[in-house]
Amino acid sequence: MERQPTAGILKIQRFSINDGPGIRTTVFFKGCPLRCRWCHNPDSLSPKPQLSLIHRLCTGCGAYIGACPEHLHAFENGRHTVRYDACDACGRCIAACPSSALTIQGERMSVEQVMAQVIRDKDYYGESGGGITLSGGEPTLQYEFAEALLREAACAGIDTALDTSGYCSAERFETLLGLTDWLLLDLKIMDPDLHKTYTGVDNTLIHENFRRAVGMGKPIIVRHIVVPTVNDSDDEHAKLAALLLGSGFTGRLELLPYHRMATAKYDDLGIEYTLPGVPLPTDGQMERIRDYFCAHGINCKIN
Repeated sequence: MERQPTAGILKIQRFSINDGPGIRTTVFFKGCPLRCRWCHNPDSLSPKPQLSLIHRLCTGCGAYIGACPEHLHAFENGRHTVRYDACDACGRCIAACPSSALTIQGERMSVEQVMAQVIRDKDYYGESGGGITLSGGEPTLQYEFAEALLREAACAGIDTALDTSGYCSAERFETLLGLTDWLLLDLKIMDPDLHKTYTGVDNTLIHENFRRAVGMGKPIIVRHIVVPTVNDSDDEHAKLAALLLGSGFTGRLELLPYHRMATAKYDDLGIEYTLPGVPLPTDGQMERIRDYFCAHGINCKIN
């Protein structure tokens, strides 16, 4: 029997309306090659299951201290601490926690296990024009699983969407794109030096894959998160418009406002948040940016 691939999956979110057309089930993969300093899903960065300590739920009872075989928990200066770097997410501390403050983020799943959840809402997909969206993290990082899942969804008659940073090899990108009904591509920062500073990688490959997708005629939704003081300059907007128009792009540009709702997650995972003090974009600022792209003939909306 052929071995079925497995993948690190963060969560499967049903009835999603912001990850492609219609009502969708979004499969969030774990693991990402980028390190965007504003990342709204820090629990998806590592490919491995991770221990999360939800500080607002912790009562400081100390029951978890003796449960950890590696003695990684402590209660110091009125605060529960964990040596996350040494944790293998065995989960023994979770059973000892009476307040549900400790959880494991992510698990290994097979294609069959994921499809068993996806297929439950097939009727909703048909009625709304929805389907399944592979998101993350970065689904192309677990290429074999993503390919197998897209093929299974297609065999079941389910519409598919790939939500990606575009940071993967051209060969893998083209293969997955050939199996996908929709592409949701993030274009984060146009300036290559700024892109590397704020995401950890160069954007050349991302732009090449974007142009490749346009050339393949695939329906594309470009998503652009607006981060004040980072990528909200007139120069950035002009370069993004030039890339879209110069490529022959005819899809939709969605603007997403930066927010700080994930900062507590960073603390819960023991990860430093490295973009403090950045202001939130105002409604007026988002509307002005939208109007700029619309004035250049680009179908643009605020999501």
